[in-house]
Amino acid sequence: METIRKEQLAFAIAKNRIEKLKKFYKHLLIYVVVNVFLSTTIIISELRDGSTFTESFFEFKTFAIWIYWGAGIAFQALRLFGSSLFFSKGWEEKKIKEFMSHKNRENGNKF
Repeated sequence: METIRKEQLAFAIAKNRIEKLKKFYKHLLIYVVVNVFLSTTIIISELRDGSTFTESFFEFKTFAIWIYWGAGIAFQALRLFGSSLFFSKGWEEKKIKEFMSHKNRENGNKF
């Protein structure tokens, strides 16, 4: 009986995590599609007003929504993936080995 409850709890946790991942990826897709559309619209508008493509493309308002909305996406990713997004256990072990290898080369030591 206890095993069944643990399995149900594990399933519920996994399902919740998958739902959050689905929402994040949908949000990311919407972010890209909407921002491409808005940036294209802004660039075309600027071109009609007489700006060159380079001027239109590199104007702040072309990238502003990417930056602000992107910050929201970044916070959502950090909340979902936590610090493991950048500093997973594998990353830590790899860096330790890399550091030890570098130090050993400096000192002429070999393992």
